[in-house]
Amino acid sequence: MAWQQQPGCDVAPIVDAISHQYHSWSNEILMWGSENGNRIHFVYETARIVEVSCRIALPTEYKEFANGVTKLACHFDWLLVLTNDILAEPKLDLLLAAVRNSNAAKFTANPIELFDGLSSGKYHPE
Repeated sequence: MAWQQQPGCDVAPIVDAISHQYHSWSNEILMWGSENGNRIHFVYETARIVEVSCRIALPTEYKEFANGVTKLACHFDWLLVLTNDILAEPKLDLLLAAVRNSNAAKFTANPIELFDGLSSGKYHPE
């Protein structure tokens, strides 16, 4: 289902300030960023946005990209949906904390500890 309130302007120029447009495999998806790095997707159905998703890739430098994501969300008055479907205000400190505390960050730092923690219940799947 498409969002009831669509952005009142073209999103491309705003997202261009965050990252470069990336070739999409689908006419219904506009993408910015890179295949193996930080990336933003806008999914369209019949010219209406139905999904916006961002991938913050570790261990790349991501703070500037994350800042752009929060500015984008603020511009359109969107909330962020963080790990485990937690809704958050688009604030950089909240997004960076979610990234630092994610299983992806744990895996990047020490994959064995993450797997041991998942097995023991210390960490939970995301």
